[in-house]
Amino acid sequence: MTAAGILTPDGDTFLPADDEATRSLAVLERRFGLSLSPAVLRDARLPAHTLVRVSG
Repeated sequence: MTAAGILTPDGDTFLPADDEATRSLAVLERRFGLSLSPAVLRDARLPAHTLVRVSG
């Protein structure tokens, strides 16, 4: 999170606490190279996937 510019090296945040959603999206965008428009994130239904462990 320090590399993404969200936290300082001592653990303090750069952004106000009420901007938690924006911080989370910023970290995901930078980490995974995502570039989704805000309209897609706000209006689209994203698929959910379930992983089931099968013992064999």
